[in-house]
Amino acid sequence: MRRDSVTSLDTAGVLGETFLDIDSAQAIGSPVQDGDTLPTQVHPDFNQVVRASQSTLQNMDALLKRADRILAFAESGKGSLGKLIYDPTLYNRFSDTVAEFQKIVAQVGNGEGSLGRLVSRNDAYDKFIATLNKMDQVVDDLQQGKGTAGKFLKDPTLYNNANDTIANLKKVTEDINAGKGTLGKLTKDEELAKKLDTTMTKLAQLTSDLEAGQGSAGKFLKDESFYNNTNQMLAETRELLKAIRENPKKYLSIKLHVF
Repeated sequence: MRRDSVTSLDTAGVLGETFLDIDSAQAIGSPVQDGDTLPTQVHPDFNQVVRASQSTLQNMDALLKRADRILAFAESGKGSLGKLIYDPTLYNRFSDTVAEFQKIVAQVGNGEGSLGRLVSRNDAYDKFIATLNKMDQVVDDLQQGKGTAGKFLKDPTLYNNANDTIANLKKVTEDINAGKGTLGKLTKDEELAKKLDTTMTKLAQLTSDLEAGQGSAGKFLKDESFYNNTNQMLAETRELLKAIRENPKKYLSIKLHVF
């Protein structure tokens, strides 16, 4: 027997006699001497186990009573669960639903309706395969650089043109920011902006004068008598030219003097 042997009080079975158990299976210490104390290991007895499990048994008993009440409530046909078990309406509805579903399946199997034609006939399948073939052809054309989209993917010329265009736009933007060119001066030159503002002001004033009927042009737009006189003068001029063409001798005379 060694000093690190473990002792414990154990019983022979559940209700048997109590005895002292000394376990030296894992002991590696020195042999015991008179007066040595061995370490002990406490095992709960049966009463302790019963007391510890009493609360669990009480909870289980309460749970079983609650389950009994629920089953009794369901057996009376009350509540959702009770109606689910005892109400024949739900069964009838389920039976009707199954019958309708069987009818639909039969119609589909016979090729009736849109879904039946889709399942039983080969037209949809053939169209689907034809569509896939066309898509494959389109992808092949794109890979080979055919068509506009294919050239967009494969032709480097388009990329170079786009790159050149972007570079030119960048150059134009830089020139505008630097005040170069007409547009750059329009953006940066304050004098040009002032002149443009003055011109716009004069145009606005001129338009206002025309609307008010001021000046010859304003009167021409607003004064009806001025318009009528002008129109009459033009009409008389046309009549005079017509008369001259018809009888030029009446209006033209040529005198020849010989010296």
